[in-house]
Amino acid sequence: MADAVRDLVVCGAATAVAYAGCYFLATRWLPRAPDVAVAGDAIFGLAYYPLLVVLAARASLALGGSAHDRWFATTAASAALGKLLVARMVVHVPYIYLKRTPAEVALRSTYVAHHGIVVLAYGAGVFRNLAHFWGAAAALCEATNVFLTVEELLLCAPAAAARLARPRAAIGLGFKATYVLLRLLLFPALLVQQRRDYAALAPADRARLGVPELVVFPAAVLLVFLLSAKWALDARRKKAD
Repeated sequence: MADAVRDLVVCGAATAVAYAGCYFLATRWLPRAPDVAVAGDAIFGLAYYPLLVVLAARASLALGGSAHDRWFATTAASAALGKLLVARMVVHVPYIYLKRTPAEVALRSTYVAHHGIVVLAYGAGVFRNLAHFWGAAAALCEATNVFLTVEELLLCAPAAAARLARPRAAIGLGFKATYVLLRLLLFPALLVQQRRDYAALAPADRARLGVPELVVFPAAVLLVFLLSAKWALDARRKKAD
């Protein structure tokens, strides 16, 4: 417990320092961005999201061998993933209020709710060392943010974006493909498989699992799935209009 608290404090402090540095870089490199805070967030994401995806993929591959492993096994990658996610969510809540564009302001309450349940779900994994596979597999959805971050950064630099029409098209395709595969399809599949795996466990193993694993985590996955579906529908309606 003490080690987990220490690691989270260190990760949180490092994340806060990194965000401050990215915000400073945004003010210097992208002073004409529509929102410097959005630009700073995108700069932070250039390294953060690829790191999450690598950790999530490594942990998912290592822990997916059996129902027992998916519930009870851990790896260094899965442990690091949980701490990085919790730290970023905690630091990002106050950072959200630096963003001033109408779209970002409208999403504040949604982001706070999302970040809160993610902290609960992944924080439980950090402290209880359970369900690491499920957390890692769900975190594969961060691949969409790899593409989204690059697009947001280009929107903060219109001159550069105008010269990169073909790469932007490829970024858009990558975003759409990962969005469908790793959000709209993956999340329901995880929830179904999680129920099946739970049913396959021995009674003694089921007794080791509690509300964080059986209620909070599935609720977090369901929330992100519903948000992802809503955003996809909103995007289609906007395009139709």
